[in-house]
Amino acid sequence: MSSSKSELRSVDTYLERNSTLTLGFGNGGMSPFTFTIPDGQEVDVCFFKFFVTTQPVDLRSIARSSPFSALTMRRGGNHLQFPPVLDRSWASMTIPVIQRRVSPTNP
Repeated sequence: MSSSKSELRSVDTYLERNSTLTLGFGNGGMSPFTFTIPDGQEVDVCFFKFFVTTQPVDLRSIARSSPFSALTMRRGGNHLQFPPVLDRSWASMTIPVIQRRVSPTNP
């Protein structure tokens, strides 16, 4: 059985073009995300990194914790994980989330 190039490039879509998917509330299947600015801090920045692939991929090997989550660093060797194998087409997008504290006198 042979496949044409157009068949190899086609992907079943679960979202219509220009439609939306709510993440963390409603039909997204997970708890809502909440963001807070720590006391004494005026600005907080975090990032969402979205990966889209044409077939299922286990991305657990690229998960990273925040470099600021621990006050001390462990010395010595670390176990390196292998990167995921992405045999087909994929794309990624990083979206920054920037929060600024608004004072009641200066909205």
